[in-house]
Amino acid sequence: MSGIEYDWERFAEAWRNSGCVNSGQVGPKMEPSHEHLLCVEFTELHPYAADFLFSKLSDTDPYLAAYAFKCLTRVSDDLQMDDIPQSILQRSDSIQTLWGCVVRTTTLGSFIRGYWGFEDPEPEPPAPPPRYLP
Repeated sequence: MSGIEYDWERFAEAWRNSGCVNSGQVGPKMEPSHEHLLCVEFTELHPYAADFLFSKLSDTDPYLAAYAFKCLTRVSDDLQMDDIPQSILQRSDSIQTLWGCVVRTTTLGSFIRGYWGFEDPEPEPPAPPPRYLP
């Protein structure tokens, strides 16, 4: 197993177990989450990992695919939505995201398209109202 694969598997356990895609700032103090800091560390260890991360966008675990995308945005300065395959942009796997204290349910494709502020022309499936952390 290469260094990049080893590090991915090492960090993937935390990302997989988080049950949520955490933004850069979470909680009432808006501090970086452990999972976000792992993205930072992974990309510092592997700054030329774009091809590897593109392959991980197809991971069957939508949370690992989402964290691969978070890492990809850090190693690709000029990443454009056209660079992402349509099959990835249309993924309908349900994921939860956390920004600040707000947990939302969305699809993986919508999460990725949201990086560019893309508005879906068709509404996403109804999502439950946001859940606020204590």
